[in-house]
Amino acid sequence: MLQTTQSWDGTNYKSYSTGQPQLTVLRIKVPPNTALHWHHHPVISVGYVLPGELKVEKRETGERTLVHAGQTLAETVQTKERYMKVKCGLTMVVQILAAAFMLPAIVLAQAPANPSAATETGGQLQQITVTGYVIPRIGQGPQPVVTYDRDYVDKLGYQTATDLIRALPFNNAALAPLTNSGINSSPASSAPNLRGLNVSSTLTLVDGHRFPDFPIPLGGTLSFVDLNSIPLAAIDRIEILKDGASAVYGDDAVAGVVNIILKDEYNGADIYNYYSVTDRGDAETYHGQFTAGRSTKLWSDDSKLSIVTAFDYFSSSPIESIDRSYAYGDKSKLAAKYPDTPTQFLPPAGSCLGQTTGTVYNVRERATANVASSFTTGAENTVNQPFIPFNSQLVGREERYGGIVKVKFEPTNWLKFYDTLLVQRSEENGVTPNQGLFSSSIAGDKVAGTQIFIPANNPFNPSRFFGTPEALTGRGQSFDEFGPLHETTITRTIFNVVGATLQLPHSWVVDASYTFGESDSTQTLTNAALNDRLQLALERTIAWAFRTIL
Repeated sequence: MLQTTQSWDGTNYKSYSTGQPQLTVLRIKVPPNTALHWHHHPVISVGYVLPGELKVEKRETGERTLVHAGQTLAETVQTKERYMKVKCGLTMVVQILAAAFMLPAIVLAQAPANPSAATETGGQLQQITVTGYVIPRIGQGPQPVVTYDRDYVDKLGYQTATDLIRALPFNNAALAPLTNSGINSSPASSAPNLRGLNVSSTLTLVDGHRFPDFPIPLGGTLSFVDLNSIPLAAIDRIEILKDGASAVYGDDAVAGVVNIILKDEYNGADIYNYYSVTDRGDAETYHGQFTAGRSTKLWSDDSKLSIVTAFDYFSSSPIESIDRSYAYGDKSKLAAKYPDTPTQFLPPAGSCLGQTTGTVYNVRERATANVASSFTTGAENTVNQPFIPFNSQLVGREERYGGIVKVKFEPTNWLKFYDTLLVQRSEENGVTPNQGLFSSSIAGDKVAGTQIFIPANNPFNPSRFFGTPEALTGRGQSFDEFGPLHETTITRTIFNVVGATLQLPHSWVVDASYTFGESDSTQTLTNAALNDRLQLALERTIAWAFRTIL
């Protein structure tokens, strides 16, 4: 199973110890979301992973290796390292050592009979704050927390945090650019929706800290954290609490918690490039990631300085609705049991309702003159026809770039200072058919506090051809002449956490931090009617003003 002259980090083994040999076999259990204390092996040893998966980290350089069940691990000698476990399930390691009557240091990682022995030798498990608990804890607890690390994300080919969250079975009706393209109340955004309770019931954290909400609430009322504001290159793993945690975090965690853990220590540099395109030539996607870092000891083994930087660029081209048959067309061609459902459209030329008589006045399609023959009265002249989505997109054009800088300074093993800075810019360009003007009540169409109506004295008011002129409210008017609506949304996000952690005796921990977060969005609509100016034009008696608008 293993024959080597080098440890897992590539270091050659030196001459073996002399004297009477002694064999030692250890069985080490590593619970999820824990890490063994830093330790070293005085002699050559080998480990064998039974169930589970184990991450091994070298302290001096920050090098890491991942060992799966059934694989062996050639341990380092006289070099500090530690075992880590971040996924669900217990990992068990069998350790075999051969020494000349020497008790290997790894033994101290076992639970000692004397509790004080672990304190003296540093053999306790390192406490990690697990999502769902305010007090740092060791190992599994009653909370149903699942963890997805970068190895899982990379193997499945996900290019954004949204891709991962959207694929989870307990995440229902999530907000994403694919489902909310074009004109919507929260454009260019994405959010988890655990259990389908709505996006404002799922709390999203970054390194356990609250992240700024997306500036455009869903429907004007539901606030949420935009996953597109967090670059994938900066993410180390994602922890998800699948149960309500309002007692710990507040009422915005009724459905659960998504905690995004950023990369903490890194040695070296990585460049990642991804490109894809559909067989129809659209949804062309490019994703580039650059990660670099350095972790080094300072004046002692207990002092360390770590710097991590990451940059992420993502872009994708749109998918036009007309290029996907499932978005429109004659579905009866696929099966006779699924006939087309005609869609009722706004009258192309417009329809008005008399405020006094309640008469419906319709403008004939292709009418060109302001004469009685250009108008009719009666039911609205809406059009029933199969929907053909011209000027409509299933997915808009997306572009995002940003990154992080993370600095951690540990002058001793009981004091740590940290600073995390995240910056991200997101932009979406979407196209959708012009929404026109529509109102089904006599109150008229109210947009931005403006009530749209046609005064009785307007020279183009059709009611004057059918009796006494009366004021009219719009019943439906498409604005095809304006062209399709073009939406551009730009969001800029900055997130900064500065703090210090102090380890006290008897497992007491003091953490003090300052968090600053801000997210700003600018949404621009082109070819949309400015309703306040439209109303001013309708209230004038100047013919060109009314004709220019409609």
